[in-house]
Amino acid sequence: MFKIKLDSTLIAVLLFVGMALSLVQDVAFADYRPEADLLAVLKSNASLKDKMDACRELAVTGSKESVPTLVPLLGDEQLSHSARYALETIQDPSVDDALRDALGTVNGRLLVGVIGSLGMRRDVKAVKPLSAFLKSEDDEVARIAARSLGKIGTPEAAKAIQGALVDVSDANRLAFCEGFLHCAEIMAVEGKKDAALKIYDRIREFDEPQQVRTAGLRGSVLMRGKKGLPILMEAIRGDDFVLVHAAARTALEMEGTDVTKALAAELEKLPGEKQIVVIQTLAKRAEPVALPTLFKASKSGQKSVRLAAIHSLPGFEDVSAMPVLKELLKDSDREIAEAALAGLGALPGEEVDKTVIAMVDQSDSATRCMGIQLIGRRRMLDQMPTLLNTAKDKDTAVRIESLKVLQSFGGRPALDTLRTATSDSDPDIKNAAVALLSDWATVEALPDLLRIAKTGDNLDTKAIAMRGYIRLVPQQEISAEEKSAALKEALGLSAGNDEKRLAMAALRALPSMDNLAYVASFLDNADLKEDACAASVAIGEKVIQTNPAKVVDIMGKVLKSTTTEDLLKRAKALVESQGKTSER
Repeated sequence: MFKIKLDSTLIAVLLFVGMALSLVQDVAFADYRPEADLLAVLKSNASLKDKMDACRELAVTGSKESVPTLVPLLGDEQLSHSARYALETIQDPSVDDALRDALGTVNGRLLVGVIGSLGMRRDVKAVKPLSAFLKSEDDEVARIAARSLGKIGTPEAAKAIQGALVDVSDANRLAFCEGFLHCAEIMAVEGKKDAALKIYDRIREFDEPQQVRTAGLRGSVLMRGKKGLPILMEAIRGDDFVLVHAAARTALEMEGTDVTKALAAELEKLPGEKQIVVIQTLAKRAEPVALPTLFKASKSGQKSVRLAAIHSLPGFEDVSAMPVLKELLKDSDREIAEAALAGLGALPGEEVDKTVIAMVDQSDSATRCMGIQLIGRRRMLDQMPTLLNTAKDKDTAVRIESLKVLQSFGGRPALDTLRTATSDSDPDIKNAAVALLSDWATVEALPDLLRIAKTGDNLDTKAIAMRGYIRLVPQQEISAEEKSAALKEALGLSAGNDEKRLAMAALRALPSMDNLAYVASFLDNADLKEDACAASVAIGEKVIQTNPAKVVDIMGKVLKSTTTEDLLKRAKALVESQGKTSER
């Protein structure tokens, strides 16, 4: 049933496209030369390109009047392809007659082309002569014959391919199977259900190729509708994992809860790997009837299966999953608990929001922290007052979790709360607040970060604050000179080389002669010389026209300092570019 629906839609689309193309052709028809003029070109001593262009136009404007002129070109090594291109679009039986006749007059590449054209035109009279080529010693000819017969798709074509499959070579097997499969697809569209099913059933029994077997399984199941469910489940239970996955994909195309019920009923009987495949399929189908089975799978058994079941629950958007996920928050396995937390964060609904708020009001610290995390995951911005309140809580873990969420929400109240927390008497609160402030998204945090970097009583927090400060400086709406000054100050204040490197890297994006001279002053610093070389070269490449002599002088120092191949090459190129300029 699904296949018929799909093809009906496809036919409608093709009809629409056809009408659209017809309109385009009507508009553009005047751009093409008259058919008689094009035929005259083909009969003349015109160049190969001119003749190929004429064939291209005849593919749009040609009629049966063109056939006698085009057919002789089928044996022309240079023009055969172009002639077939034109002939394939001409709706006249004489074309099919001529192509069939040509089968006995051309060889090699030209024969392959003619066979392909007969397949494109779906010439039913060509089935018998094409069938003879299935036994050709030329593998390319045999393969195109099988594929063309598949495009014709008659019972006679299918019978010929099936007979040849008995002793087909490994090199040709895939092409023959594809042709056989295509026959089934055409028969299915044309309403020849029984004939199509015979082919699908035969194909799914093949040992190879895998893609053909999976297509056979899909066709066998979908053509039968609900009656195909036993075949689907047989594949799910089987040892062939390729068909297991193919069955799972096919299940997604089937309608009705019977499919979901069958998969759910089978779940516990399957080994772990298959259970995960079935769970993922049930999740994509998202029918509530599967939920009891998934709830059970999430609570016990193999860990990977439990995780798959937990991850599947939010997609159902069913509030009945909430108690299960909430209970799993207490699981002794941290990964299971975190998966449940993520599931609750993604599960929609006001009822879930109410449960989250209730968790924050509990006495248990761990439960309260999870509730606060969920406020952040669910982006419950209306709970900002709650977070501002819990950020002052006596429980350190609750306070830190609140600060994390406030930082992710942003806004002035959240920033003010973080600012206050950076001076807290509790070192854990203070350190967490500084780390969060250093990741603040906007430049409003700059003054506080600079203050902490200058006056902080802890080297680690000073370094963290400085990194945040350096990151935000370029985001300010101030002049390049002001940004450069701020970064130079930061580099001077930094006690650690990591922060100095960050500042130097930021200066690379602000090219000027002053900044070049500044970063070059670190070329003698053993710890920072490679960073100074990288910054010097990057800036030098952008400002060399400003002061070539000074840039060349600094590049000379870079060449003596760096051991990085790329920097050596670029610095040398800058020096040489000025040498060539002076020579001119």
